[in-house]
Amino acid sequence: MSSAFAGWGRRVLNRLRLALDQKSLPAPAIDAAPARARPALDAPPAWKLERAFEAAGGSYSEASATNWKHFWASKPTVVGVDAEGTQHSPPLLVQVAFAGNRVLLEAPSAREGVSADLQRLLADASIAKCFFGPPDNEGLEVPMANVVDVQAAAKGKVAHTNPKHGPSLVAAVRTLAPGVPDAANLVKNKKIQQSFGFMFRSRKKDFLHELSHARKLYAAADAWATLEVARSLYRTDPEAVARNTLGTPDGPGSTVLLPKCGAARARVFYRMRQRRRQERSKPG
Repeated sequence: MSSAFAGWGRRVLNRLRLALDQKSLPAPAIDAAPARARPALDAPPAWKLERAFEAAGGSYSEASATNWKHFWASKPTVVGVDAEGTQHSPPLLVQVAFAGNRVLLEAPSAREGVSADLQRLLADASIAKCFFGPPDNEGLEVPMANVVDVQAAAKGKVAHTNPKHGPSLVAAVRTLAPGVPDAANLVKNKKIQQSFGFMFRSRKKDFLHELSHARKLYAAADAWATLEVARSLYRTDPEAVARNTLGTPDGPGSTVLLPKCGAARARVFYRMRQRRRQERSKPG
């Protein structure tokens, strides 16, 4: 017992000596601390993509029968498509940007998938659907026709540090869409971008109702920016767009983009389309 108490006492005394020794050390010089880099006074403020969307007069609306009716009435030929929460299939949110800087937001059902209107849009070969990245990475699980990988089309025109994935959306907007408000100072809202990776779809509540206005605005801005870059590429380099388009309208060498998921359903769709082509090609 006495030896254990003596050992405890030595440890306490050693800690006290160490504390006293540290107190007796001279204080470090004030100028020895590393100076923090401060932004220059004339540096332009960061301009988030969603603020540029608002400055351009952009607006979003939740997908409904009435809003889809307005969308079809606008007779779109090119739209921008983006998705959030793509760790789920179908994704948590799908955004469709079209004329007038308008964006439709749809939250697909976990059981039923995307709506009939969104399926109709994605399969419509007369409307170009522009994605920033491979369209089959979005987990939409439906056949798609006439889809464009805008990121791949922008390679070689935008400076980037990742040769595997290509330029970022913000970098593409800065270079290819200078008409976007304050395009040179655009930045991505990383906090909201990362927050979608931790979200889950509730079975009882509508996912859109759970989203804040800031998250909806962020998502809408992504689809809008994709469409702005695509429009610029259609004007300046239509050949690059054509090289990175899949599922073009029926014709020589036309293809159908099959989803990575739902392969059985995709194979049925592919066979039906092949059968229709063979029937049209028969003489008489």
